[in-house]
Amino acid sequence: AYEYLCHIGEAKEWIEDIIHKQIPEIVQLEEALRDGVTLAEVVQAIHPDRPIRIFKHERLQFRHSDNIALFFRFLAEMELPELFRFELVDLYEKKNIPKVIYCIHALSWLLFRKGVVDFRIGNLVGQLQFEDHELEAMQKGLDKAGISMPNFSGMGANFGEPEPEPEPEPVETEEERIQRELSEHEAMIEDLQSQIRGAMVRLKLGDTMNQLWDAEEALVDLQSRIRGDFARQISDYRMDMRRFAVQLQSAARGFLIRKHRSNREQTWKSQEKQVVTIQSLFRARKARTEVTRMRTHMQKQDMGIRNLQAAIRGALSRRNVSDQYEATREAEEPVRLLQAAIRGAIKRKQIERQIEEGYASEEHVVSLQAAIRGMLERKGHAANADLLRKHSRSVATLQHAMAGFIQRQKLEHTRISLDAETPAWLKLQSTARGQSARRAFRNLKLDLQEQLPSIIALQSAFRAGCSRKEVNAIKDALSYRENSILTFQSSARGYMFRNKHYADINALHAQKSAIRDLQSLSRAYLERQRVFDVLCQLNEQEDQIIKLQSIARALLGRRDIGILLGQLEDEEDAVMELQSAIRGS
Repeated sequence: AYEYLCHIGEAKEWIEDIIHKQIPEIVQLEEALRDGVTLAEVVQAIHPDRPIRIFKHERLQFRHSDNIALFFRFLAEMELPELFRFELVDLYEKKNIPKVIYCIHALSWLLFRKGVVDFRIGNLVGQLQFEDHELEAMQKGLDKAGISMPNFSGMGANFGEPEPEPEPEPVETEEERIQRELSEHEAMIEDLQSQIRGAMVRLKLGDTMNQLWDAEEALVDLQSRIRGDFARQISDYRMDMRRFAVQLQSAARGFLIRKHRSNREQTWKSQEKQVVTIQSLFRARKARTEVTRMRTHMQKQDMGIRNLQAAIRGALSRRNVSDQYEATREAEEPVRLLQAAIRGAIKRKQIERQIEEGYASEEHVVSLQAAIRGMLERKGHAANADLLRKHSRSVATLQHAMAGFIQRQKLEHTRISLDAETPAWLKLQSTARGQSARRAFRNLKLDLQEQLPSIIALQSAFRAGCSRKEVNAIKDALSYRENSILTFQSSARGYMFRNKHYADINALHAQKSAIRDLQSLSRAYLERQRVFDVLCQLNEQEDQIIKLQSIARALLGRRDIGILLGQLEDEEDAVMELQSAIRGS
């Protein structure tokens, strides 16, 4: 395995000299050659004037066989014997990698013999060093493959070139001998030096510990002061940071609450119509439910409610009468005078109207009186006729006939006269009534304007009484519904508070990432401040810490030195024999 790795190293150096760039290490070269890129680059370096296409890819693919085929064509062009060539599977599938290395060696000798290159492949056997695990891994790989190793030593004879003579071994000088012997006993010498250094350190540590024991009280006092100062600084720092964190959180909460409140106000303003509609619907539904419930309850208690309503109406009527009496008692005399004045004015107006109507209807009245006298006369004649009828049936019959005829003529004449005068009468009556009404209205208006202050006072008293009555009725109704109103208000306030609480929670959830980032930044800032303060404190106490560490190291060193000295005393004979052997050699 060692010689094979040396031959791989020889091939690696030869390829690097050809292509003038670095390739993977020796233990990795077998895997690096599988894609044929390095072999194709060798062909390209030898024939730089030829356009050669090299396929390169990180993952091994079958197209890499084109690179290997390019190398095969180059071997055929150089007329390399078949004995030294390898197959595609030997390299691509790692069936026989030593044959590939053997082919590279043979190609180097062939190119040197033909003068294509002016140097041969070197001999590195015995000059390279490998780790044990690398040799073991290579040996396992060769054993597992079960292939025979080619003969690399007779390569020069196969191409008619003598093998290079091995370099003579140099003569070892005295200094080289001493260096070699020291390197052979290097581990033992290092162990002895370590023990000596440990003993010296323990001795120094013992001295330092003695000094520390002498100054123990001063050190204890210094440590107490340092710990107290550190504790006070840490406490002050924590209090400051806590105060800062509380203020920062308060500011953040205030900002979030204000922002949430602004957003909520904007939302409610934008949805004002919908909210008002919903509230109206809820109030209407509640009112309808309440009315239905009250109606049902009232239907069940119909008789009692009627009696109660009658009693309430009676009480309200009595209260209204009492209020009116109280309101009008003080204005009784002015009101009585006002009423008397109004009645006098109305009576005078009626008399004047009757007189004017009499003057205006004098002719008609005369005609009416004549008609009345005629009717009375006829009634007298009718009475006489009745008297005569008692005495004579025939006369009665005649008189009836004549009276009927005459009466019918009179009635017809009266009807015709009245029909002819009907429009005039109607117009006259309408004019008289309109003039009388206008005069009465005008006079009443003047009388009312004269009594305007008294009327205003009276109306104010009446309105005040009505207002007090309405207010008392509203108060009674509200007091009767006080429990329902309180329940509704409590439900409304609870609903609004729950909505506000849910909105706050949703706002906090929406800003969860921002709050988490803010908290992370705050914690990072606090941690940086804490680390900075600790570093500042350590920097201020650097000398004391160094002294304390030195004292501790010295104490530990003296303890180790004491242990080592005890062990050396136990092994004193063996150490003396070892020293004698070293001096003898």
